Amino acid sequence: MDIQIGKNKYKLTIGLVVAVGTFVVGSISWVLSLQMSVESTKLEIEELKAQVSSIQMPDTTPLETKDTEMETKIMWMMEEWSPKMEKLDEKLDDFDDRLSEIEGTQRVIENEMRSIMSDHSGFADVLRQLELSGVLPSGERRQYGNYD
Repeated sequence: MDIQIGKNKYKLTIGLVVAVGTFVVGSISWVLSLQMSVESTKLEIEELKAQVSSIQMPDTTPLETKDTEMETKIMWMMEEWSPKMEKLDEKLDDFDDRLSEIEGTQRVIENEMRSIMSDHSGFADVLRQLELSGVLPSGERRQYGNYD
């Protein structure tokens, strides 16, 4: 096939013409599908805008007022109760100190009691041995618990 453009004459083969034609048809169909996608997206955006504009935001003024009132009350309570809480903290600290001292004393007393009872148990063992050997008459009947 011969094509003349101006004074120049070009020879083209059928394969080249079919390829160029296919490319042109494909490009046109791609542009048309792209245009349809854009139009479809525009419609969806318009629908979403309509939905968003139909949503009504609730009035939050009463909640904001309540929040402010609560903050004010809490601050007032903290100012009023702060000295009382400090006194209570001091008393609790004093109580904790006294309790720790009492617990320490109790541990010492428990340790001393165990030592004394262990000594008694040992003395009772000596009396029983003397009793078994016949040196002392029978008479020790006390039982001592696990104080060793």
